[in-house]
Amino acid sequence: MLLKTKILTLFITSFLIIGLILLAQNFRARSIIEETAISEIGAAHEIIWDKILQSANRELKLYAFKGEPGSTSIWGLRGSRSPISAIETRKPKRIKRAIGKYFDALKEEKILDHLLIYDEQKNLVYHFGAEEAGILGSKYYVEHPYFNLDEIKFVVNLDILGTGDEGITVVNGVQHKKQFKELSKINKENNYLSKIKIRGRAANSDHYWFSQLGVPAFFIYTMGGIKAYHDVYDRSSTLPLTEFDDLYQLLIDFVATF
Repeated sequence: MLLKTKILTLFITSFLIIGLILLAQNFRARSIIEETAISEIGAAHEIIWDKILQSANRELKLYAFKGEPGSTSIWGLRGSRSPISAIETRKPKRIKRAIGKYFDALKEEKILDHLLIYDEQKNLVYHFGAEEAGILGSKYYVEHPYFNLDEIKFVVNLDILGTGDEGITVVNGVQHKKQFKELSKINKENNYLSKIKIRGRAANSDHYWFSQLGVPAFFIYTMGGIKAYHDVYDRSSTLPLTEFDDLYQLLIDFVATF
């Protein structure tokens, strides 16, 4: 082999070796940078999360230990107002009555979305949720309607339809007596439900914002049967749908009158 060829071969080989070394170092450096970035991002997230927890804890203490004159810690309350006693009974209504207003205050301040209460055996006792945090979805809709609100003849808002043993309640029935009488007439003629109870205005479901803007609306819910509602005892297996079919037909007949 000529000397010139040997020198050229050596040069190319050295070049390739150096290139492989640089490539390996580049991959290694990139890997180190990625690991460092992931580590720093994770550390930053932990710091942020810690601050969120600390802030939430301070806000919880604020609500649990109010500083106004004459106020007391909610944990110091006794009798029917005592959260501890309510939790010990494991009765959903009692727990909701004792703690519900405090959870609502925390929810409105956007401090908590959910509050889960467990016993010492880690069994879930009660779950407060923000499913209807201010009925914001319907509020947004009436502010940004897909259909013009003046084109809506009537809104029928339905919720809590799992029973019906004792009939239904019609919220806004007082405000819309003509439509309520028509609904009652249809029910009486066909013997669909045992009772239709009239109720006035209430900001308790999505009909409310429509009513506020002048759109006629009912909110209908069933009565009787199981009393569990939005708690750990509220399960599909315990909902009999007693009068679902009759209510379905009643509403079809009612809508046909428009």
